[in-house]
Amino acid sequence: MVPSSRPRAPGVVRARTTPSGRAAARPFPAGRADSVAPDVVRAAREVAERLAQERAEAVALVGSRVRGDAHDHSDLDLIALGRGPVRRLEIHEPFVVSVQWRTAAQVRDGFSDLADLSTIPGWRRAVIVHDPKKQAAGLKREALAWAWDALGARPDAWVAEQITDYAEEVFKLVGSLRASRYSAAAVQRAVLALRLPRVLAVHRRTLYDGDSQLYEAIVAGMGEPWRRAHRRALGVQAETLEQTCGAALELYALAAEETKQLLDEREFAVVRGACAAAGFPIGRRPAAREAVKPRR
Repeated sequence: MVPSSRPRAPGVVRARTTPSGRAAARPFPAGRADSVAPDVVRAAREVAERLAQERAEAVALVGSRVRGDAHDHSDLDLIALGRGPVRRLEIHEPFVVSVQWRTAAQVRDGFSDLADLSTIPGWRRAVIVHDPKKQAAGLKREALAWAWDALGARPDAWVAEQITDYAEEVFKLVGSLRASRYSAAAVQRAVLALRLPRVLAVHRRTLYDGDSQLYEAIVAGMGEPWRRAHRRALGVQAETLEQTCGAALELYALAAEETKQLLDEREFAVVRGACAAAGFPIGRRPAAREAVKPRR
């Protein structure tokens, strides 16, 4: 990974590497109630009291109100440990409150969910507002101690699988554009623009707490070509649908070039074919003896 001089966005934890090339954990700031606006903490505790009456075993405040990047309309995110509605919204003046119910086992499963790496930094920053049995405190300690090594070879295998699977979206997008099926093309463009950064985050061993931090982290690692293509694919710097779709196809080629050393022959054939169809051919895959082997 090439170091970047860009400032790191709040909530992003980029892994450092050890001499063996394996990713190592970096310290993550622990959430503290005195670092959060008093009215936010007060509201969180008031809602937590009611959730406790609904048999919540613990309640933790997470999200933008803890990270410090909330805007006027940001909700107040609470995780209630126990069994209840997966997610519900409610009003606790002056806040919109989002309550997610999770069991401790579900939280731990989230620590190894490669498709969404926000659980770990979210719990590392969490401000615990109700925890009589210290269950939330235990989960927070586990999050702080978490390291990529715990996943073994899974991340590389997952990245190879995802890059290969998203080749289907590339073929669909190319076909939709040629057939003038613009609504379908817009959907396929969005899939690539929104999901490829998550794949690259795993490849680069980068944790993130929220989508905006994810995008900032990938831009910092991938550089200007990715930043430009991603903004165009999202419609920030493009004038036509065709331009946004072309940018999404370029994103896929950039991601494929970045990860091709992880692909086996079958996967590489699929990915290389998709890039060629998109008009962004990629270079040869490293020879077997040069290929990067999965970390063990």
